[in-house]
Amino acid sequence: MKSSVILAALSLSLCAACPSPSVECQQDADCRAEEVCHQAICRQVCNASTECRRDEMCLDGVCLPAVFDAYTIDVAMADRAETDSALGDGARPDGASADGAAPDRAMTDTMATDAASRDAGPHDRARSDSAAHDAPSPDALQPDARQADSATPDALGACLRDEDCVFLNAPCSRGRCVQAQSNCVAEPDPGASCDDGFDCTEEDHCDEQGRCAGIPSDARCGYGAELCRPGCFAPPSGCGLAPAPPTLSCAAPVDDMTGATSICTLDFGEALLDQRDCLSCAARGGFVLLEHSDFLDAQGSCSLDGWTLEDGNRCTDTVASCAPSSALDTCCAEINSICELRTNDAWLKSEMGTNCGGGHRQWRITRSFDLSGLDLPTFCYDVSESYATSDDAVFATVERAGEAPVQLSCTSGSVDWRAGFQTSCAVLPAWAADHPAVQVTLAAHSSATNEPHRMRLDNLYLYGHHSSCAPASVLLLDEDFTGCEDPIVDRWNGWAVTGEARCSTAGCDTGGESAFARDGASFTLTHYLDTREVSGAVQLCLRAGDEHGTSSDGVAVAIDVGDGAGWRMVGWGSIYQARDNDCQQVCFNLSAQDPRVARNPHLGIRVYAVTEDNGRKSIVDDILVHGVRSCDVYPAVSVTALSEVGLGIYQLEVTRTAQGPPVVELTCAWGEASPSIEAITEIDYR
Repeated sequence: MKSSVILAALSLSLCAACPSPSVECQQDADCRAEEVCHQAICRQVCNASTECRRDEMCLDGVCLPAVFDAYTIDVAMADRAETDSALGDGARPDGASADGAAPDRAMTDTMATDAASRDAGPHDRARSDSAAHDAPSPDALQPDARQADSATPDALGACLRDEDCVFLNAPCSRGRCVQAQSNCVAEPDPGASCDDGFDCTEEDHCDEQGRCAGIPSDARCGYGAELCRPGCFAPPSGCGLAPAPPTLSCAAPVDDMTGATSICTLDFGEALLDQRDCLSCAARGGFVLLEHSDFLDAQGSCSLDGWTLEDGNRCTDTVASCAPSSALDTCCAEINSICELRTNDAWLKSEMGTNCGGGHRQWRITRSFDLSGLDLPTFCYDVSESYATSDDAVFATVERAGEAPVQLSCTSGSVDWRAGFQTSCAVLPAWAADHPAVQVTLAAHSSATNEPHRMRLDNLYLYGHHSSCAPASVLLLDEDFTGCEDPIVDRWNGWAVTGEARCSTAGCDTGGESAFARDGASFTLTHYLDTREVSGAVQLCLRAGDEHGTSSDGVAVAIDVGDGAGWRMVGWGSIYQARDNDCQQVCFNLSAQDPRVARNPHLGIRVYAVTEDNGRKSIVDDILVHGVRSCDVYPAVSVTALSEVGLGIYQLEVTRTAQGPPVVELTCAWGEASPSIEAITEIDYR
């Protein structure tokens, strides 16, 4: 009686790991709490194979049939030992000799019986298990009883050919016999047709990991505004309405043992539950904007934005052809006399007749910057002039303690770009990189009071790249009008065209085609760009010229960042060169106008060309848009997984080590396909 109790307890213990009947399902709710619906079968959730039954392995977080388990092999070996004992060493059930001259069917039949028991009912399975547990242990066999000839499967094997492994077949996997171990394994079946369980996907097929996935198609959703997002919306439809763009905010970093950590919150403002699998966040860095000065404060008044006006006898007497003289002159140091205000805009100007009440030729502003940890620091500014000559200029110098200033750039009045601003940029000298105290000075000089000679300055822009991230310039648009039709038709090369845009090789005197307006006509060219791969320093450059032009003819550039405010002019002016069709390049710092031009999925670019009368021509050519890409900053910056802390509210931590960039760009996105819903913010660890 006592031994019967022990055997019964042992049988129950072993059968706790026995395979259970397969339960079909359509969704997770059809399964038990610890199971999920995987390819129409309820499967156990797992983190490791030790959590699965003996006949399963943990693959992609789910217990799946994988190999013949040790328990099955024990049963087969026991049955074989019992058969050999009954028949003697010289006989086999199929008539084969003990030396393995013919296949050993006893073992493979036992394997097949055990495999079939996986699909048997609970009562049949119990009978099978009971018989198996009454068999002798394989450890009782002599060592030579477990040896087999190489031509047959040995006692530790499970298959001879793939056909022996069909019980492992699934929609995205096939049973294969691994000859070296004589084991059955489930291998992915990439490219096979399958059903991923979502009505809105197309061309469902198996991938290299043995998962079934289709291509999302919004057109298969029931309502026009719905999106097909299988990772976000439940089966069988997989469709739903996209949430409103969330807000992303990060608290001030707090130093800890691993570095400095900022807790960031992603708030959808609605009950958007259980969306962690549909959300992703990533940190990038490298591009660092140190300064953007537009000379306008929050109250709409003029401001020096941290720059200092120099006073005293520190200005130069002349700047002929961008060569400042050594003779010194008194500087103008009154901001009200050099600042011009417009609605929501301001800039600084130098005009000899009005500087400090008149008579002062020049003013200077200066500021010191810490460039520690930064490579390739670059300084840009927007400049404009009216009636200026080569004796009038805006120039920048850079210096460090104990050394003479170095001229960085100079723009004189001879550019002949009338009224509108254009951008001038220059990389600072190599010694300025990673330097803690670099002084930048800007001077604006007006040489005469007649006409008057006027220089304007706006949008000072200083940026660099963290030393751990090599800067990468990205060309977003390159249009040289090669092959354009005359006239240029709407949608040519992706441009929306209005008005009369002509095309000719007689444009910018380069031998290639150019676009132009003539004889009182005008046109607009509109293009939309995806700038999400760039983080800043977005510039648009073009070559512009004229033929018999006047101040009434010219070109202009506008942008639309998609905020609902529509098109905003960022650069305009007239070009009338001494020689017809002699074009010059002008550039516009779009990032200085609005930082949202970067990381923008639908940035609008519009170019205008205008002529006011017959016999005139305004020419546009070589339109370029480029920006600077940040880089992946892991492991210097790490991002934790999102945790749901409220209705539609998720949090994560962003930790920067000492080797990380001083400014980190964090992007969180909802959705698996374009257009995704994104939120972007910066974390300043300085």
